Amino acid sequence: MQAGSSVKGRIVDYLELVRVFLTPTAIADSAAGFLAASAPESLAGPSILRLLGACLGSVAAYWLGMALNDLCDRAKDAQTAPQKPIPQGRVTARGAAVLCAALALAVLSTALALQTVWAALALLAAIAAYDGGAKRVPILGNLVMGGCRGLNFLWGAACAAGEGAVLGDVDMLLGSCLLALFVAGVTAVSRLEDAPFDAGRLTTRALPILAVPAVLGAAAWHEPMAILNALLLAVLLAGALRSALAAGASPGARFHGAQVYVRKALAGLFFVDAGLVAALLSGSEQAGVRRLSILALYGLFLWAWAWKRAWLRRGSAGS
Repeated sequence: MQAGSSVKGRIVDYLELVRVFLTPTAIADSAAGFLAASAPESLAGPSILRLLGACLGSVAAYWLGMALNDLCDRAKDAQTAPQKPIPQGRVTARGAAVLCAALALAVLSTALALQTVWAALALLAAIAAYDGGAKRVPILGNLVMGGCRGLNFLWGAACAAGEGAVLGDVDMLLGSCLLALFVAGVTAVSRLEDAPFDAGRLTTRALPILAVPAVLGAAAWHEPMAILNALLLAVLLAGALRSALAAGASPGARFHGAQVYVRKALAGLFFVDAGLVAALLSGSEQAGVRRLSILALYGLFLWAWAWKRAWLRRGSAGS
């Protein structure tokens, strides 16, 4: 019994290392890209298998990014985040490195099977660049982090339509850029976590992110569900800012105001993805697939919300 408990504990430690509770956000990005690039009549049989492959590759890439981040930051985390698995000794640096290698191999193997090697290599390069040092460079780090998410969206699209078709689709590229800018904005706010709380700086960085729901609503103004989605995203972001300012003004707050904003704003990824699907699947003949896709992304959001709460309650280091 004790040996079994020890194995289970080690598995949980590795799952915490890869931020398993945020996995649904990666699935949402790649699934949204896949659905936005798919023809309605093709969403059956082999296409479903390709969607599953795209999501599995996306999960492996996301886990790789999280594990590599903590591996590269282990000296800093020993001082600033000693509760994480590597500083606590629950996961060794060697174990984390082996996991990173296995996950990179999984991404490339999936890409070979789906004939999307260049898309996978671009995603892996962005992850390595961010974790390897770009994150320490102001502005550049934010953009590279956003690029990881945007490329994950394009990876899903490439799995559906092929790399050449995606690169030639201006609307698809603009959609990925909007997702990247959203994540870059949230990352810019996260950089305030290591400094004393400043309501003015936080507000200045958070307000421009509200342009994202405005753009998504305008891009699919004819679709009531898209307008509702944009409003929900705007309310979520406004609520995140309000909670962050309240936390910053409270001397006994458990979390830094910027931390509060980031944790809540990350949930907006599902609504950004849903908005992109609504905008890119704009034809009347695609209405059924469009609405089902948006509802599926909402389902992912609810799953992610419940799953993350459960992990945080058990003492996980958070996002």
